[in-house]
Amino acid sequence: MVDDARTLTGTEQPPESRYELAWASPEEKAEILGQMRSLHRQTMNLRTMPTARLMLLKTQRGDVVGWGGVDVEHDPQRPELFSLHVMEEFRTYTLGLVLELARYTWVRKHGHKVAYARMDAAGNFSLLRYRLEKQLYRMLRPDTVDRDWAKMCTGCELFGTECREQAFFEIDVEHFIEHGERRIGAVDVENLPRPFELRREHVRSAVRPLHPELPTGARPYKPYWI
Repeated sequence: MVDDARTLTGTEQPPESRYELAWASPEEKAEILGQMRSLHRQTMNLRTMPTARLMLLKTQRGDVVGWGGVDVEHDPQRPELFSLHVMEEFRTYTLGLVLELARYTWVRKHGHKVAYARMDAAGNFSLLRYRLEKQLYRMLRPDTVDRDWAKMCTGCELFGTECREQAFFEIDVEHFIEHGERRIGAVDVENLPRPFELRREHVRSAVRPLHPELPTGARPYKPYWI
């Protein structure tokens, strides 16, 4: 899941208006691995799953401002989503949702109806609670989790330190996509890279929040593909 969100004010604007959604090249992947280490983020998926891929969000200048990992090949029975990150000044403008919706669309494209995620149960509590309440995520009981899949956590640099309580989740891919598309429309992952422009939506003030930290009445931003 995306990092802790900021509170969006009614007049705040994103630092940039135009972005690009793209797959990371091998060189970009290696560079982001270094950034993840400096941010004390887990790198287990990228290190141990050769088929793992990263989707990137870039500014017009080519600066990477967000990424999200996805793998549909390492364990064909358990497509996994991991390492969603958006730089702090770019959060709460639906950019994290663009990445998430793109990843779930990619998983669906490969014929999967269910995806999986693992994380520290104590982290990102408000967003996690929101998604559990909306039935976007379902927490798995420990006795139902595949042992080999769960054991991969022991190869994570955060295991037993920053991540003291591992939690495993099953995600209804179609339900998440429907939820996301109602807010920002469909994301085309067939023809990456794809540029887009963020525009504030003109919607009535009673719009449902995209995120528990987004105040009711704040007009969300939406990507318009170029």
